[in-house]
Amino acid sequence: MATTYVQISKPELEDWLDSLKKIPGVQKWMLKTGTSGVYQVILSDNVAVEVSSTMKGRGMDEVMGLGRASMQLRLASRITGYTINKKAQGKSHFKRTVNWRKTWAEGVKAFVQVFQKSRGWYDALAAIKDKEKYRKETLLMIEAHIGWETDSMLADFHTKVDKGGILTVNQLKALTDKQPSSSGAGEGDPLPSYRDDVEELLQELRELYKAAKRAGNAWAMKFTEDVARQVKRKGELSPNQHGKIDELFKQFRIKRVAEEYQRQVILASM
Repeated sequence: MATTYVQISKPELEDWLDSLKKIPGVQKWMLKTGTSGVYQVILSDNVAVEVSSTMKGRGMDEVMGLGRASMQLRLASRITGYTINKKAQGKSHFKRTVNWRKTWAEGVKAFVQVFQKSRGWYDALAAIKDKEKYRKETLLMIEAHIGWETDSMLADFHTKVDKGGILTVNQLKALTDKQPSSSGAGEGDPLPSYRDDVEELLQELRELYKAAKRAGNAWAMKFTEDVARQVKRKGELSPNQHGKIDELFKQFRIKRVAEEYQRQVILASM
């Protein structure tokens, strides 16, 4: 029996999009910026189901012309535009048959269910613009905690991220809420303070904070603030903290100026 394909006009398509609001988890829909027929069914601030309805050479009065081309769905990042899941239950293409409203809605529902099962993971994944940068910065956040190797949560996070995995939104919050330590087992005593160079170090930290802010690196901003407060309070940092500061200076390509302070730190750690 031959399959019957139908034309779908823009008003019909958008009426169908309105009907998707009945699906639990769907917030609203909108036309994707810069497109003439790609729609986003919004699931969260970070994630949407994208409905690709355009056909080459077709006007918007007949968004879906006759033929065997299919409508496509994908789970996409609203931040980067990247695909984060192109198949839900093994299917991403849907034919324009007479019962298209039902079959397409079932397709969207499948993507919504996939998202909701791992919402924290998808929301976190959708926010990542550069996976290698994410890996390095997240490992740096974890390693800023003295004794992280013996902390079960931090050790698990480190293994996961180092192998290319990502932390969920809740896991990332748990990490950022956990204050970096200033001392710990196996790290030795804090280094002695050198008051003559404290002001120079604080000036360096101010520059580091500005660079982190320009880069939008919230963790580096917070870490720098915490270190600056510690320096003001007692003027001493652990070898681990000094190492992380050095890494951040290299990351943001900032030249160190407190040379004597650094020299004394090196000597004290030998």
